[in-house]
Amino acid sequence: MGLSTASDGYIQQWGSNNSNVKVSNNIYWGGSTTTPGAFADALARYVNPQLINAYLDMHIAGTSPAIDAGIVVDAGPYDIDKQARIQGNAVDIGADEYVKSGNTDVAQHFIDKNDIRVYPNPVTDIVTIETSFNTTGCYLSICTITGQELIKQQLYSAVTHVNMGSIESGIYFVKVYNDKSVGMVKIIKN
Repeated sequence: MGLSTASDGYIQQWGSNNSNVKVSNNIYWGGSTTTPGAFADALARYVNPQLINAYLDMHIAGTSPAIDAGIVVDAGPYDIDKQARIQGNAVDIGADEYVKSGNTDVAQHFIDKNDIRVYPNPVTDIVTIETSFNTTGCYLSICTITGQELIKQQLYSAVTHVNMGSIESGIYFVKVYNDKSVGMVKIIKN
């Protein structure tokens, strides 16, 4: 269950012990349109996987032939965004599991927690939230561990200051989100 260009060597032939390698049900694009390389793949497909951006964002678009086209293998229960592996009728081919949101064809992806800096942590009064991405259309909220939203505001820049002085001591989550992505970081309020 992978996604690879035919010319990329994700499965390398280093060494001599390659007799137990199994390759099945992958999408290949670019390079060859008839063979994935040295390892046979009886269910190979040679089509454009329709990634959001093959160089910057390996998530699949809502029209991708990879959606619900995979077979279940022992690859773990979650995808690259820590979403449950099966979101539709079957597992998707590749590292991303497409999620349809409501009646719209919008994928919900997780923002890497390393792209959101929260400091000081623990905080007493003012917390600084710094993002490493474009915040156009993004919102910030401070939530309890049960999901209750205590503070919500739109983000207008990569650095935002929030006054948590009136919030009780405890564990909270800083959530940064828009209509397509969400990221959360735990914060402790002293």
